[in-house]
Amino acid sequence: MPNYTQDAPQHPALIDAKVDIAVLQSQYKLLQEEIASMRVTLGEVKELLSEAKGGWRTAMLIGGAGATFATIASWLVAHVTFR
Repeated sequence: MPNYTQDAPQHPALIDAKVDIAVLQSQYKLLQEEIASMRVTLGEVKELLSEAKGGWRTAMLIGGAGATFATIASWLVAHVTFR
C-alpha cells in the first residue's frame, strides 16, 4: 500500500507551519532548561537566607543588649550622684 502523503508535494503553508513548530519546540526546550536552572538558584538563595536569619537574630540580640546597657549607664551617670 503506497503512502501518498510522503510522495505528494507539500503546500508552502504546511512547510512553514512545520518549521514554526520545530522552532517553538526548541524554544520550549530552552525555556524548560532555564526554569530548571532558576529553581536551583532559588533553592540556593532560600538556603542562604535561612542561614542568614540566625545571624541577624544574634546581631539584633547583641545590639539590643548593648543599647540597653548604654542607656542604663547613661541614666545612672545623669541621675545618681557619687559621694
